[in-house]
Amino acid sequence: MSSARLSLTLLIVAADALAASPARLVNPLQPGPFPASSDVEIVETFVAMPGAGKLPAEWEQLWRRGAAAHDEFMREFDAAGGAVTDAAWSALESAAESLEELGQYKLDPVRASMLFGKLVEVYASLSRDDGKCLRAAHWCVQQACTQACVDAYAVDEASPRDAFNAAISSAVTYYRRGGDLARAEAARALANKHPAAATKYERVDQTPKVYFPGLTAQRFWPSRDFEVVRKLEAAFADESTRAAMLDDVDSLIRHNALKRLVSPSAPFRPPSKAADAAGEGAWSELPLYDGIEWDAEACALAPTLSRLLQTDEGRALPELGAAPLDSTRPNLCGTPVVATVLRLAPGANILPHCGVTNRRLIMQFALRGSDGVTFTVGDEPRSYGGDGHAIVFDDSFEHHVRHDGAEDRYVLFAILKHPDVEEGLYG
Repeated sequence: MSSARLSLTLLIVAADALAASPARLVNPLQPGPFPASSDVEIVETFVAMPGAGKLPAEWEQLWRRGAAAHDEFMREFDAAGGAVTDAAWSALESAAESLEELGQYKLDPVRASMLFGKLVEVYASLSRDDGKCLRAAHWCVQQACTQACVDAYAVDEASPRDAFNAAISSAVTYYRRGGDLARAEAARALANKHPAAATKYERVDQTPKVYFPGLTAQRFWPSRDFEVVRKLEAAFADESTRAAMLDDVDSLIRHNALKRLVSPSAPFRPPSKAADAAGEGAWSELPLYDGIEWDAEACALAPTLSRLLQTDEGRALPELGAAPLDSTRPNLCGTPVVATVLRLAPGANILPHCGVTNRRLIMQFALRGSDGVTFTVGDEPRSYGGDGHAIVFDDSFEHHVRHDGAEDRYVLFAILKHPDVEEGLYG
């Protein structure tokens, strides 16, 4: 839209102040086409970009070398079942080296957008190492300032394109993780300059992909204010029901039902390379409910836990996230998982990150192994208070988890409706 294009000069001025390398941006006058879906097509589209002129041989070589190294990383990652092996990490670093070198040249607007997107993808994986976070942030800012990205913005959780929101939200988080609070604040100001995106952030520790000013913003909420928490805690306090709840956990373990949360860009640091290579993964889950339907097979393995999240009529408890806005895209929550069982291995860390939206809250009810787990939202650390207790927090704030305990942690996770959001928004 024209207003977004008019804002580009302001965005680039802000980006120049953030820049941490001599990489140069051209002010794109027109948004470029989004690249084709397959990796091979993306590589060839970059080289033979219609109307963009012939790519110098040296630049083409850098692009192909970087793309090939990233492809090698993905093959290693997939072959290892979602683990980042030494070979995969080496390939990632090679990809970054070649693509960073290419980033020093003045590319045409569409190629620049594609390059920055690939660098963001590479550094999302490299950012497991805190020392890589400032470079990750830098390339997120560069991507956010391309015309294609400026035009691909989200105004709510159901927006079909959200590239600007994702890039600038990640930039703030990476700068914070890298310890550069001044640039984090500058990136927040940059987010505010977009005339239409839902990125009018009011603080640097609360930068979800879509943000709505005016909602009550507090890191932790009193857990017993919520019916679902009172119901779960009462059930756990009853000896027979507690036994049934823990039988469900044992059932999931016995059936190897919890599957690794596999994503090369997941904000996750495993306890060790050996643990990361373990087939079940140090961070795994079994989704129960997507905001519209209950997973019958999963619920059969955890019947007590799933029933506790339902009314007597078999519907989700009213506080659980639902499917507003667009019933073909499950839920306001910005994710297809509303209720799930999560496992986290000792020694693992969920790295600092922000959630999708501030129009939801998160409940985690500790089932087993909560001792030694520290949950930090913003700068406020908490424990669960022991098994059988819950925490409710706003995951639009930056948050992270550290597991210094001795046994696997199992929690029942549910997305809750934000109390300030009008009921009519939910299905």
